[in-house]
Amino acid sequence: MWARAACTTFVALAAGAAVLPGAWSSAEPPINPNFDIYSIGIHGAGPRQLTTDVADDLSPSVSPDGTTIVYSRGHDLWLMNSDGTNQRLLASAPAHEEYVQPSWSADGRFIVFTAWDYSSCIQWPYHCADPSVLIVQADGGGPRLVQSRAIHPRWSPRGQRLVLAGDVDPYEIEPTSIYVQSVSGNGTLLAHVGSGSLSTPSWSPDGLRVVYTRTNERGSAVYIVRSDRRGSRRLFRGARPEWSPHGDRIAMEDRSRLILIRGHGRPRARRAGWANFFSWNRSGTMLALVDWRLAVIRRDGREFRPLCCAPQHFGFGDDAAAWSRGGGTLFYAYKTESSPPS
Repeated sequence: MWARAACTTFVALAAGAAVLPGAWSSAEPPINPNFDIYSIGIHGAGPRQLTTDVADDLSPSVSPDGTTIVYSRGHDLWLMNSDGTNQRLLASAPAHEEYVQPSWSADGRFIVFTAWDYSSCIQWPYHCADPSVLIVQADGGGPRLVQSRAIHPRWSPRGQRLVLAGDVDPYEIEPTSIYVQSVSGNGTLLAHVGSGSLSTPSWSPDGLRVVYTRTNERGSAVYIVRSDRRGSRRLFRGARPEWSPHGDRIAMEDRSRLILIRGHGRPRARRAGWANFFSWNRSGTMLALVDWRLAVIRRDGREFRPLCCAPQHFGFGDDAAAWSRGGGTLFYAYKTESSPPS
């Protein structure tokens, strides 16, 4: 997120310079392209650009019924139909705040997101921001606080609880605890460290366990804990674990290399190509991978298939791609030399 914030700050500065006479000629590409939301079929259809706003459009998330996408636009949250039509504001962030990385509850009634508050920052907001986890009703009800000083919220499989990384130092941006929270704000502490950080929790499909990343001076490893009490054990070296919908695989990354391990029994690892971000389809049969390109791969780590994009283009947002309900389409944030602000 902080790499994206720095990039966004740079883009804003570049945008200011661009209005000066002679900033660039009409024959030259713009120096400040913005992120837009695209869709692409996993069997070759597309890509298709869905948004063209002057602000960055990032973090698309598809509703459980597959009809609606929530995403962040600038500092706010927006909705649109899955074909890009009917774009409308969902939640407007107050001054000095930014709403990012929204995701739907399983029943489609609520959307959880992280709000970054920069009001106490003097100069460099991405070194002192104060994060909170909030939820908003999908029909437009006002945002409501779930937990302050928290990031990385994830809905439980039935959408009744959240797991998140909490006790964030706003100056270090390092969470030191993992909590399970009800939407009303009642929480249970699952894990805590005195040094290092705990982050990126993910539920098992049955809701009984949680995996998360523990990072210290020796590197990062994935740990597993029951969702109703404390007591973690180390699972494997890596970070950003994602449990498959069937529970038989856990995907993670280790220094940008995708690792697949068995979700039950003794861990057995398979290294399956490169990925900074990844996501399972709803059936748990495939993964979408994002690094400098977008690709898909089978659950066993075989049949790697690149979908896009040209290496001279600027690249992807700091998020995984979102799958359509049927699994035939991916939605992602991307910016190219040919997509300047409107």
